[in-house]
Amino acid sequence: MESSKVELTVIEKTSQALHCNVISNDFHIICSLLYIRPNQAAKERCWTELREFKRRHSGLWLAMGDFNSTLWASEQCGGNILWNAMDWFRDQLSSCDLYDVGTEGAPFTWIKREGSRVTLRKRLDRVVWNEEAHMIFPEGKVFNLPRLHSDHHPVMFSSSIDR
Repeated sequence: MESSKVELTVIEKTSQALHCNVISNDFHIICSLLYIRPNQAAKERCWTELREFKRRHSGLWLAMGDFNSTLWASEQCGGNILWNAMDWFRDQLSSCDLYDVGTEGAPFTWIKREGSRVTLRKRLDRVVWNEEAHMIFPEGKVFNLPRLHSDHHPVMFSSSIDR
């Protein structure tokens, strides 16, 4: 198997996002690496910036990172379910034409501890993509990897392109 050369170029950055072109022999995709702060004003600012980014760029788009939001009640164990916040998050994804890739592995990617006791689990970290990316990577999968030293599980996207 011949290894494919991959070129990554930063095309834009903000306080909550790093946008890169990822180019190989097999594909060209925009990958946005995100850390969306947990306060509402910062979330609104980030999603406004993402909508503006989408207007300026076209083609395959994959965004991954800590969204500090859940889509569904099943993505949380413990604590209060924030129904309006979930609706709002779904609306933001929709406004950017982004869809959740889904996941394999641990159902939650973040834990909150009080002392030695885990009091809250949520799926905050995820990968989302646009329809064009889904068409090119129909076998694409996201794996929630084992948590090591952080309160977050790392997530890994596999395009399932076997070359």
